[in-house]
Amino acid sequence: MTTRHSIDRLKTRIDALQLAQSEYLHLTARALRAARASEEHDLAAMIMQLDHSHKVVTADGQVSKGDQVWAVCRHGDLITVFLRNSTQPISAAKLNVDRLVTVK
Repeated sequence: MTTRHSIDRLKTRIDALQLAQSEYLHLTARALRAARASEEHDLAAMIMQLDHSHKVVTADGQVSKGDQVWAVCRHGDLITVFLRNSTQPISAAKLNVDRLVTVK
């Protein structure tokens, strides 16, 4: 399941990366797999490693930048998608989830 917010973030943040259609479909599939895996645990999933850092500004002025694409999922729902730099420290507590995973 997805939320309106997650669809908006997929469109604004991921569309700006100008991925090939096949990469976009794989990324979306990974995000949805992460959502299904969050039925029992809130999680943040690293769903794609990019070849370099990107910066995206949404219509409401939110800035997302980084070389990784992450998805936050709660109770089976995809909540949001964002970019994050691989050099930033990360923890489940920092993202307010139960666990961190990588979805391939």
